[in-house]
Amino acid sequence: MNNKKIRILFVCYGNICRSPSAEAIVSQKLNASSLSGSVSTDSAGTADFHIGKQPDKRAISTGVSRGYDNIQNLRARQLERDDMEVFDLILIMDDKNAKNVAEIFECHSPKVEYFHRYLSDESLTHIADPFHGEQEDFEQMFDVLEQAADGLILMLENKNG
Repeated sequence: MNNKKIRILFVCYGNICRSPSAEAIVSQKLNASSLSGSVSTDSAGTADFHIGKQPDKRAISTGVSRGYDNIQNLRARQLERDDMEVFDLILIMDDKNAKNVAEIFECHSPKVEYFHRYLSDESLTHIADPFHGEQEDFEQMFDVLEQAADGLILMLENKNG
C-alpha cells in the first residue's frame, strides 16, 4: 500500500449539514476498515456564515443516534483556495457546490467529484440539503451518506489494497 496519507475533503454550502455528516460517517467507517490511519478527512462549506459553529442540531442528533459521536466535535469552516493543494479528493454534494468550488479555486479540477457517484443507486443526481426540512430529511440524508461512504471506502480499498 502507498505510504502517503490520502486526504479527503467533503464540501457543501454551509458546512453544518451534509459535509460534516459525511466527514463524521466516513472517518468513523475508515477507522473500522483496513484503511485505518491511511486516510484523513475534513469538511468545509463554500459560504462563510457558519464559520466556527457546530453542525446543525438535527445533524448532531441523527449522527449521535447512529453512533457517530465524532460529529459533535466538528466546527464549520469555509473552503479556501489552498484546499486544492492540500486535499487529494474533494467530494461535493450538488451542482451549486460545483459552481462555488470552481469559483473559489478559479478553475475546474479533476480532484473535485460528486459524492453521490459512490452510491450504487445511479438515479440520484445530488445529495439533498436537509437544512430547510424536518428531522426525517436528516435521517434520509444520513441513509444516503452512509451508502456513499461505503462505496467510497470500497473504491479506496480496491485502489490501495
